[in-house]
Amino acid sequence: KVVVMSGSLWRTLTLLLLGSQVFRCGGKEECSGSQGGSADLYVSFVMVGRADDLRGDYVSRLANSIQLIQKYSLLHHVESEIVVVEWNPFQGQPALSAVLRQFVPTSPAPPAPPIRIITVPNSFHRKVQGDTNQTFFEFMAKNVGARRARGEFVLVSNGDVVFNQHVFRALSKKLLDRDAYFRIPRVETSAVFDPREDVMRRIELVESMSTSLTEEPLCDVGQTFCPGRYNVGVCERGFLGSERHDIHFGNADELYMPAAGDFFLIHRSNFHLLGGYHSIPSTTHLDSLLLCKASGAGLRQIVLTRPCVMFHQKHPVKDLDGIEVSDACVDDKMDNKDCRRRFLLPGWELTEERCAEIEQEARSKLAE
Repeated sequence: KVVVMSGSLWRTLTLLLLGSQVFRCGGKEECSGSQGGSADLYVSFVMVGRADDLRGDYVSRLANSIQLIQKYSLLHHVESEIVVVEWNPFQGQPALSAVLRQFVPTSPAPPAPPIRIITVPNSFHRKVQGDTNQTFFEFMAKNVGARRARGEFVLVSNGDVVFNQHVFRALSKKLLDRDAYFRIPRVETSAVFDPREDVMRRIELVESMSTSLTEEPLCDVGQTFCPGRYNVGVCERGFLGSERHDIHFGNADELYMPAAGDFFLIHRSNFHLLGGYHSIPSTTHLDSLLLCKASGAGLRQIVLTRPCVMFHQKHPVKDLDGIEVSDACVDDKMDNKDCRRRFLLPGWELTEERCAEIEQEARSKLAE
């Protein structure tokens, strides 16, 4: 059922997914509490979306991501939850919870990690959209989910990526450095994952693709598009290792920027300390700028290198005019003349100067 909280912009969704009530809170304060056994949760997977076809069959990609997280968590005994934020659902479109229900087992054995779906309605979106024509604010939505996460660590991700078994093995060790944030390179795949296919067959495909990858590029000192070699072994150990602590401290490396919004793993208290992503009506560069904020706060950057792998399920991408563009264009790897119009709020460009400003702002705030 759907309950509209009096005086609140947030809807409570009480959903019977996985055979149990998985979302029992509404409003800003109730959702940030510790109910639901949070002491036992090690990681909260946070992703956002809605039931639409603006980027192809998003719901199927999201269902794949959720199903694989659930199965891998069970196989490797990772105490986790999945938080999905549905932002500004379109009028007349089905609720994301209703669409997902067909892909989620109702009686798993043993119980799978719970899913909580939080809906941010159009009435709230209109209050924050300003004079933009944007209908979806990815990073505001991720803030909503991360602030309501109950796990000790929060993995802010996207519903179109899938992880291999080694990511979950690393999480199962419960050795993550709470004074660090973790990143991972993204690998593009054109493989088609059918959410109706047996989940173990899809896992076999993920693992097969993981073992057939070409050698991962690494650098002696981390660069923007190249992880530092000292990160090798973190995936297997689950932590950096004391013998590596003095080699680099994150700040000695350049920030690893690619696909920053697809994988940002951090201790929940530090996400709150940073204030999350900048809450501005934009969708561009805010994931990378959060890395600048984390660096300014003195958090160590650690990159999960192979054998940990994150695959991105490729999909069409559209610009502000609704015209399909390539991933290369969206990732700023092509000249502007080859790209159509994108939304970038003035003053929020991703430059070395802007990153340095945000780092200094974070240092100053912590010093207060």
